[in-house]
Order: sequence, then C-alpha cells, then structure tokens
Amino acid sequence: MGILTGFVLTASIVSNGGMTVLAAENTENSQSAVTTIEYGDLREWIKKGNFSYLQSAEAQSLQSAPYEKMHETLKTEYEELTKMADSYKDDGDTDMQALYESNAKSIRRSMAQVQSTINRMNSSGQEKNMEDMADTLTASAQNLMYSYNQMKENVAAEEKSLEALQADYDAACKKRAAGLIKDTELETKAGELEKKKNSLATMKEQQRQRKEELLTLLGLSGQENVKIGTVPEPDPEAIRAVSVENDLETAISNDPTWASEMLSKVKGTDNRELKKERIREAAENAEINLRAAYEDLQNALAKYEAAQSSFSAAEQEWDTVCKKQSAGMLSKNGYMTGEADWLSGKAALNTAKLELASAYQTYLWQVQGVGGGMSTGALAR
Repeated sequence: MGILTGFVLTASIVSNGGMTVLAAENTENSQSAVTTIEYGDLREWIKKGNFSYLQSAEAQSLQSAPYEKMHETLKTEYEELTKMADSYKDDGDTDMQALYESNAKSIRRSMAQVQSTINRMNSSGQEKNMEDMADTLTASAQNLMYSYNQMKENVAAEEKSLEALQADYDAACKKRAAGLIKDTELETKAGELEKKKNSLATMKEQQRQRKEELLTLLGLSGQENVKIGTVPEPDPEAIRAVSVENDLETAISNDPTWASEMLSKVKGTDNRELKKERIREAAENAEINLRAAYEDLQNALAKYEAAQSSFSAAEQEWDTVCKKQSAGMLSKNGYMTGEADWLSGKAALNTAKLELASAYQTYLWQVQGVGGGMSTGALAR
C-alpha cells in the first residue's frame, strides 16, 4: 500500500443527514498550513485525498459500495432541500424557495456525476480510467463548492435581515409598553422574528453540511482550519457563444457508453447488428443529454440576466436609502431594513451567478463525457 503513505484511512460521517463517504485523511495536509481550498485546486485535492481514488490507483479495481452509499445520501440531501423549497413556496417566500431549489439542483448534479462513476465501475469489468474518475469526482466537488458559496452569501444577507427584524421588534415592544400598539401586532412581529431565526439556523446548518461534505470528498474531513474559496465569475459572452451543433460530435465520441460499445467485439451478423443498434442508441442518448445541459445553461443565463436587472434596481433603492440617512430623513430601523433588502438582492444575484457558473461547467463536463447520463430535469422526476 505504498501509495497511501502519509494517509490515514477513515470512514467520515457527516451528522444531521449529511454525506457518509469513505475518505483518506492526509496527515501531511492536516497541518495549519492548509488554509483555503481554491476552486482551481479541487482536482489536485481529489487525487491526493479522496480514498476511493487512491484505492483505485493502488488496485485498479473498485467496488461501487462507497459510491452507492454516497448516492443514497445525496438523494436524501436532495429530498430534504426539496422539502424546504416546498415549505417556503407554501409560505410565499419566493427568495428562500429559489435558494433551496438552486441547492437541490446542485445536489442533483452531484448525484448524476456519482452515478456516472458507479456505472463505470459496474461496466463489463473494464479497467477504471483514473483520469475519468478524477473528472467525475472533481465535478461533484465543484457542485458542492457552488452550493456552499450560495449558502454563505445568503447567510450573510439573512443575518442582516434578522438584525433589522430584531430592531423592529424591540421598537414594537416600546410602543406596546406605551400603549401605542395592540398585543396582536406585537405577537405578529414576534412570530416573524422567530421564523427568521429558524430560517437562519437552517441555512447555517446547510452551509456547514456543504462544507463538511466537500472536505470529506477531498479527504479533509473535520479540519476546522480549512476555508472554502470562492468560485470564478461566469463569462456570459463565452456562454452565449456555446453551440450544441459544434460540440455534439465531441460529446458523442467522449460518451463512455458510446466508446464502450465502439470497442466491444462481437461475432455473427445478428450480434453485429445489435452492436450497431446499441451504438446508435448511445449516440442518441449522448445528444439528448447534451441538449438538456444546454437548455439548463440557457435557463441559467436568462435567470442571471434577470437577476442583474433586479439588482440594478435594488442598488438604486439602496442609494436612495443612503442619501436619506445622510440627510437625517430616515430612522435607524428604516436604514437597517434598506440595508437588509440590498444585501438580499445582492445574495439573489450571487445565487444566479453561481447557478450560471455551475450550469456552464456542467455543460463542459457533458461535452467531455462526464455528464452522469441524465439531465437535471430528468433527475427531478
């Protein structure tokens, strides 16, 4: 086991419904020198820390059990996030609904990419291609990083919103003591405050889970000194220039099922005809998956552009709030509410930006044959 020198094999379990994943904790990387995990370094961390990758490098043959477990846990995560989204939908909170739907989509993508690994492991006893495995695991890590950064930005906005509600409630308490408002109004504000506290606690827990899931995948579970970096800005111009027709041939040739069928050996006329049919079906499925990824990308681009327009309006409103504050025309509570609204708009733009970056990276992975075999729309069903 020379390749595992310097690693301690662990079965890392994330509590509260988190992911259970076999990982390799790199004792050399557990020093204080490890500070920030950067987006561009995820593949490197996968190669030196992910237990299953290291085992595959040593043995060239893996059992799919750890990934089956990972997939099941991701499925549970997805179902929980979907329930939260539905709950906020019922409450009429469209912003929180969109946030949890976006995170559920990231988890669905991770599910698809992990399923891709499982499919490769179980296909005809083929030798596992290490670079393909690194691709799949990196794609999954990227989606977890997108989700973590979404939660981080929204937690900051929700904290400011809570401050504003707390100040409003405190002011209401004084008014009630002075007999200026009724108990029912104070109770309503108390209910809103409690709801916001619960929402913030849930979001912080989701953020913690995303971080631990990512660190576990990288072999750094439990290392509190490690920070998660940011995600590169998406390039709308490059995204608008994407052409399915130009990428289709590449996507088909990189599709693992199509490639496997092309390399398979058969005897007899009937078997050769069956092989041709399987190749044709594999090509059709690859095209379907690429076009689905492209559709997701275009939807994300439209949402990002709409979020930019909304945030532009929010910035104008915030500028007005600041001017009123400077002129002494606005109360402290009014200023805090305006700031909370501005941060909420900023968080919504960031969520749309991360969704776009994630959709673009997913499309690029699909072209490279690391798509997981189904679109996010298919996973939702």
